[in-house]
Amino acid sequence: MDSAAAGSSTKQLNESGSSLKNKRKFVEEIDPLNEMLSRKYKRTKMYAGRKRAVNPEVPSLKDTCINSLKKNLDDLKSTQGIPFDYLEPALKFATPEQLHRIEKNNIYLMQHTNKLWEHHTKKHFPNEYPYKDESWRDVYFTCVEKREDKFNVLRLMMKSNSLNNKRGIVLVPAAKW
Repeated sequence: MDSAAAGSSTKQLNESGSSLKNKRKFVEEIDPLNEMLSRKYKRTKMYAGRKRAVNPEVPSLKDTCINSLKKNLDDLKSTQGIPFDYLEPALKFATPEQLHRIEKNNIYLMQHTNKLWEHHTKKHFPNEYPYKDESWRDVYFTCVEKREDKFNVLRLMMKSNSLNNKRGIVLVPAAKW
């Protein structure tokens, strides 16, 4: 009996020991402080702000000048004979108005900007092409003039119709473009 009693008491100890461990696990799982501390280390790390090394290479002086020209095309007046090869990357970003103004101030650029005018013409007037001896610049300005003329004719038609509508007369002229 002693051995049976000893066996049953060790069994109770083992059961109570394992049940104690289970209770501890249960208490540890529920403990809010423990949960907060464990969550802190399990969270994904997030960094605010910009990455510091977006481009690890230092840009060349030429690239820096081109970027500065791109940002300040409105202020560009005289280029004082700078070769077109250096100006071309910045002039690709110029609007037709900016390009026209720059060409006025730097006449030597007109012989090199045909590709840039081709791009603007195809973008704004996709169905227009130059004749044999006509430059893309001329095609662009001809198309702009035609568009302005059409706009003026339509504006005048609308104005005359609105005046005639006030009098009770409706006129719709047949316009040919």
